[in-house]
Amino acid sequence: MTGGRGAQLAVWQLNLMRVGFLVMTVGLAVLKWPLLVSHQPWGLAEGTKECLLIAMSFLALLGLRYPQRMLPILLFEVTWKLLWLGVVVLPLVMHDQLDTATRNQAGTVLWVVVIIAVIPWRHVLKQYVLAPGEPWRRGRHGTTTAHRRRVPWTTQTHPTRSVTSTQAPLIPADRQSHDR
Repeated sequence: MTGGRGAQLAVWQLNLMRVGFLVMTVGLAVLKWPLLVSHQPWGLAEGTKECLLIAMSFLALLGLRYPQRMLPILLFEVTWKLLWLGVVVLPLVMHDQLDTATRNQAGTVLWVVVIIAVIPWRHVLKQYVLAPGEPWRRGRHGTTTAHRRRVPWTTQTHPTRSVTSTQAPLIPADRQSHDR
């Protein structure tokens, strides 16, 4: 694995993620795809949930081909399931109020351990937590503000502004000849 923003994962890591995508795709395809074709009219909450899960299965199917690009789908899967377990199930367990339906659903949701196991967490940390964010706007020369900060600055002053030794000039070294 190489460092940096466009870090590529090893083939074994990609294939391991494919296992996670396969589990998601097969599980959701077996349980949810038939509902897409034949179902009773859904209420608002149920219809929203079912359509979201069916969409997730289609995106998980794409993850079989593009596991690294579709990694956020695995992260979403882990996030919502752990959130549900912590916010819905844990309080019921702690108060000894877990009913059969919630227990069964929790058993299904606990398949998330497969997804947790296949995610390359070191890569997630480097690419989504520690890596610098993408810029919010473009600079005056069409470059991003993040790009301009990485360009080495010259010690020459800007034509319209005097720069002291503690201030960075406004024009990067590679742009000065183009601006004159």
